[in-house]
Amino acid sequence: MSNSQHIELKKAILIVKKRWWLLVVFLLVFSFGARFVRNHYIDDVYKAQTTLFIGQEAGSLGSIGLSFADIQTYNQLIVDYKEIANTRLVIMATMNSLNINTDITEFKKGLSIDIIDDSRLFTVSFSSTDPVLAAKVANELAKQLTIAVSEIVNIENIRVIDVALVPTTPVPPSVNMITFLFGLVGIILGLFVIYLMEIFDDTFSSQESIENELGLTVLAIIPKFKGEGKNGIK
Repeated sequence: MSNSQHIELKKAILIVKKRWWLLVVFLLVFSFGARFVRNHYIDDVYKAQTTLFIGQEAGSLGSIGLSFADIQTYNQLIVDYKEIANTRLVIMATMNSLNINTDITEFKKGLSIDIIDDSRLFTVSFSSTDPVLAAKVANELAKQLTIAVSEIVNIENIRVIDVALVPTTPVPPSVNMITFLFGLVGIILGLFVIYLMEIFDDTFSSQESIENELGLTVLAIIPKFKGEGKNGIK
């Protein structure tokens, strides 16, 4: 680090040190403000997930080994089953079974169907502010999917290998993470405000600032006296 860079860094530290209270204010306002909003106005969201496996049709003996054509077929089936799970047929059957009275578009916002790479597995997940409902929907949708596949494709080759359990912890971000992130944002904004205040501050606070900014040598300094002197003169 060069001498000029060292001086600039020292100057920046002194500027921040002079207005450190602004950083504290921004930190407290943003971190505790975000924490208050998160605790009082935003509900926790819980996610339940079930895992399904695509194998051979029930009752089919078949061979244990899989050919390249079999793998391609299974990969295509997974894609097809994912699309079937997103149809109104399966979703409405799930909603009717659980007596869920909501818009199907709103329902789909909590639904997630993901294919596990390089496998014959895929997951059905549902997110809700009610953890029990999240588990019920994930399990019921998996059930309705197997029924729909047997009717549409006329085969029964889907197995549920992991049923959805009632989640006990909400999905991220947590309250502590939100508090930390917004506190960090508060510090950054505080530094930005300090920088702006320094730019628009045209006063001289020290002998060094006068000499650096004006290129003049200070010959004398008049001290500032506090209190009253004799005859009431300040």
